[in-house]
Amino acid sequence: MCGLAGIWRKRGAISRRDMDDIARMMEAASHRGPDGQGIWRNERVALGHRRLSVIDLSQNAGQPMATPSGEAVLIHNGEVYNFRVLRSVLESEGVSFRTSTDTEVVLHALHRWGPEAAIRQFNGMFSFAYLDIANGELWLGRDRLGIKPLSVAETSDRLLFASEDKQLLASRGFASSVDTREITLRLASQYRDNVASLFAGVERIGPGEQWKIRDR
Repeated sequence: MCGLAGIWRKRGAISRRDMDDIARMMEAASHRGPDGQGIWRNERVALGHRRLSVIDLSQNAGQPMATPSGEAVLIHNGEVYNFRVLRSVLESEGVSFRTSTDTEVVLHALHRWGPEAAIRQFNGMFSFAYLDIANGELWLGRDRLGIKPLSVAETSDRLLFASEDKQLLASRGFASSVDTREITLRLASQYRDNVASLFAGVERIGPGEQWKIRDR
């Protein structure tokens, strides 16, 4: 279990306030990743990660993880069980690896094959944020069963995303109001899927969904 946090600026550059919010969002998910943390940013996007080390315990396997070319960056939670098979395919195509983690396999698969083709080959439980810097695209994705969570909130100038709702609430300027309609629906039906949040303005990416975010 790891913790993700990110901010996409709709306009303007990533600010000190944005970086403060990333730190607050990561702190709210400290229980998800006690083994390390990392932050990456460019002009428009800031990414944070809290790490629980399982497969590769080295510092090289830390996140956010970038391709050697610097064209793409990934933050990833969960495990892709067939990563060794996918790694062999990528190595046969000339890709070199510096870690033994599944995260690096996910990163190179997304970068080399494209998100839509790569995600179909992932067998596991996962959520991720993948920034294709060259094409100016941010991809958010979740496993088919929706085991690993990913919450999203939109403000006038930012798109926020994180592993848990409370991380979004930790960012300054985001109102933490309860969605009374959602509470009513849950009480009435005694069941709701895990896409709906109890907090107004928070949405969760559905099982098997991939979102592509671009300027337009």
